[in-house]
Amino acid sequence: MDLANIWDKLSMDLQNISEFRNDLIEKRELLLRQSENSTKTSVNILQENPEKFPKDIIIINKSETETLEIPVSIFEKYKQTIQLENLLKYLQIYSQINKESELHKKCIETQNIEKAIETLEKNQENISNLKKLEINWVEAEDRILKIFSDCIETTWTQVSVKFNHMSNHLNWPFHNEQTETTDKTKFIHLAINYSYLTHIHYISKSVNKIVYSPPISLLTTTLNKRFVYHFRGDKESNNLEKPEWCFKQILKWIEINSKVIESELIEIIAEKASKNYTNILRDFIAELCKFAVEKVEDSLIQIEELPVSYGVKVFSHWVDEILDFEDSLEEIGFIPEKGVKSSVIEVLQNERNIPKMLEMEQNISDIIQNNFHKNLDTFDKEWAINLLVEIKAMKSRGERICHQNYQVQTVGIIQDFLNEVSQKVREKFTEIHVWKISMDRVVVLLNGVTILIENMQRMQEEAFFLKIASKTKSQDNQSQIFDDVIMNFSCLQNQIVQSIQTYATTLIINSANEYTSLEWIKHLPPIDDVISFDIPKSFFHLLDNLNSIMERIVNINTTIRTQILLCSFGDLDKYLFESIFLDKFPNSNLFTNISFHIQKYLFTFDAKTVNNTFPRLQDVINIFSKTEVELSLILRDINQQSDWSSSKKSRQKLIDINKKFRILFLDTEDIKYLVSKRMNQLSIII
Repeated sequence: MDLANIWDKLSMDLQNISEFRNDLIEKRELLLRQSENSTKTSVNILQENPEKFPKDIIIINKSETETLEIPVSIFEKYKQTIQLENLLKYLQIYSQINKESELHKKCIETQNIEKAIETLEKNQENISNLKKLEINWVEAEDRILKIFSDCIETTWTQVSVKFNHMSNHLNWPFHNEQTETTDKTKFIHLAINYSYLTHIHYISKSVNKIVYSPPISLLTTTLNKRFVYHFRGDKESNNLEKPEWCFKQILKWIEINSKVIESELIEIIAEKASKNYTNILRDFIAELCKFAVEKVEDSLIQIEELPVSYGVKVFSHWVDEILDFEDSLEEIGFIPEKGVKSSVIEVLQNERNIPKMLEMEQNISDIIQNNFHKNLDTFDKEWAINLLVEIKAMKSRGERICHQNYQVQTVGIIQDFLNEVSQKVREKFTEIHVWKISMDRVVVLLNGVTILIENMQRMQEEAFFLKIASKTKSQDNQSQIFDDVIMNFSCLQNQIVQSIQTYATTLIINSANEYTSLEWIKHLPPIDDVISFDIPKSFFHLLDNLNSIMERIVNINTTIRTQILLCSFGDLDKYLFESIFLDKFPNSNLFTNISFHIQKYLFTFDAKTVNNTFPRLQDVINIFSKTEVELSLILRDINQQSDWSSSKKSRQKLIDINKKFRILFLDTEDIKYLVSKRMNQLSIII
């Protein structure tokens, strides 16, 4: 009996089947009401889920049917009814599939591809409905899938052949730079056929046992052949030492073809492919990246066979080029999806290559240390900056290679390396003596150490190092990743600063001693006559030394430079005050002239003026500028200190005096001494 006769007979019996089923349901309800001894499970199933009776009735076992005293024959007939209904639905779907298949053949014959794809989509839905039936028609299903797959294959073959013919005729994708104007009409037809292939691929993926390659793989076939020929075969371009060649070729293909994709294809494909659309430019780049992934996988295996030291060198070169390649892709907006084999970095992240990555990092660390030792021995001013460039490169690799063990161990290598650097700088510092000829070298060390401290403080606040710190520290240990290293460098920094301060102070005091020991200083003329006054060479010697110190430390961190200068100039301030004003007490024009000369010949540093750099001498100027009446008031206020009851009140009164008379630094005894001497001078003058 053929399909048409079966269909007619089942259609005629459909009403009888439905009536029979309803009759069975009524009998079931009657039996349930009469059965007082039925099990709770069975009653719940039958009473709470009457609409699911076909499923429930099937799972009732023999003992339950006996308890319910329901004849087994009723259940058997009910199951047969369900099977007949499923068979009827199956035959309906089967008939529709045959109908669409016949229509598909006609569409293919007339080359109406768009209509042919519509028939495939309808049959795709029919097969999906077929699978929902609770029957086991394995042989029938295989037969239907065979019909469907034949239709898909016929369509795919016809469209792909036409697509390849168009692509070859256009000589696209381009292998080299294209200077001629492209044929827009032919590209439109190419885009339409590409969208057809997208539909067919989408249909094939949703049906078991039928899978066709993504259409993008057809588009890149010629490029793949060229890539294999040049970079996977016997050509000289397949050079293990030149990974950049294959990456540059892929980037070149992306560059020269992306313009055509964006201008001629994307819009049409997006419209025609509809719900099945994926960005063809992204797919094109991803497909080319798969060439690179396969090349990298093969090359890294070859590198394993090289001698160890040479292999590490070649492997490092590959890693650098891989990261540069990924950077170039990011610049054009392509970020590979995880797990689709289009990310070259993912090759480095697999368990096989992580040990090689760590070996590479250790080797790089050794190389950096050797270069660092050379720079330190020659006192290269850029030694710390060069060091940071390499450290940041290691950190960058750690961020991009998303493997926890690799990241943690890489940070450990950086920590060990920096501790070694700290020790070497300390040793170098102890080798040199802080005298004039070696001051420049000491400053080079200090500048480098300061740069490292500042950068490490910033770096350990970055997300990458914070993440590693959280994974490696215990709950009781809240320190950050470089705290110990920073502490070592900070101790070294303090030692160097103290050494420079000692040197600067000694040099300044020695020069000042020579300057102040001369008798002429007591007879300096008023400031108005200073231009015509012949300043002794010893004064310029002092200024030269001051300038020399500042020139040597001019590139030091601003805060440290100010600290060193203020400390040294503070010592000079104290020396000049004690050796001249308290000891010799010259005429009233002395410090005015000293101040003038220093401001004139000593360049300004950090916007600090002489006034706030030499506080004792400034207080002397203020005292010398007072009138006799003002000086008397100062003495009176100071002498009244003995009547103040509390030391706290005494200190406050002194503060008030200082503010009132702008004497901010000197203590009480020095003020009294200078005021008395100055008053004597004024009385003599009068």
